[in-house]
Amino acid sequence: MSIRGENSAVSIKTSHADPRVLLIKAADSLTNQLGTLVNAWKQVDQGTGELLQSDAYKRVVATILEATEEHPEVRRKLADGLIRLANENTQP
Repeated sequence: MSIRGENSAVSIKTSHADPRVLLIKAADSLTNQLGTLVNAWKQVDQGTGELLQSDAYKRVVATILEATEEHPEVRRKLADGLIRLANENTQP
């Protein structure tokens, strides 16, 4: 029943994603990304390429930049963490 002058909902549509499905999709994505990193490391380990120049590394960086495009605070945390790692490797 509708009262004159007021809006009423005719239908409601909701989207429900099963968390188990989302978890599996995330795991698949991470597996593929780790595979890319492993391939990049193999290139460096075998002396067939430099990690920073490899296509796999460039794809990983592009993926991270795309995923964090709207989250500068995440980019800052990543940068801070990488700086911390670099400083650990240069200290005696």
